[in-house]
Amino acid sequence: MPEYNFLVVEDSPTMRQLITFALKRIPGSRIVEANDGIDALKKLSSQKFDIILTDINMPIMDGLKLVSMVRNDPVHRAIPIIIITTEGERGERDHQRQARVVPPRRSRSSPAPSAYRQSWS
Repeated sequence: MPEYNFLVVEDSPTMRQLITFALKRIPGSRIVEANDGIDALKKLSSQKFDIILTDINMPIMDGLKLVSMVRNDPVHRAIPIIIITTEGERGERDHQRQARVVPPRRSRSSPAPSAYRQSWS
């Protein structure tokens, strides 16, 4: 069974717990939690991760600064990053572009099964 190493970066203990609970359902998942961007960078320097899930609005170092630093680090730049936030897209696009965050795309021509697409049409 493959092992997946997740880094969850979230300042809210409740949200961290919810994300961790969901990820634990993935067989072979190993989850490491960080309270903010600085904590995440410390953990990145000592462990290998397959994916980073991060909030945007956090004290000390926010998620966009974390993404920017990871993307500028030759050792970690290839790690996929998922942004988890309660904030809307407005006002964040310029910051996302600067941090090289790819916004989610919505497409009606997705490769999802036709029954799934029909249920959302």
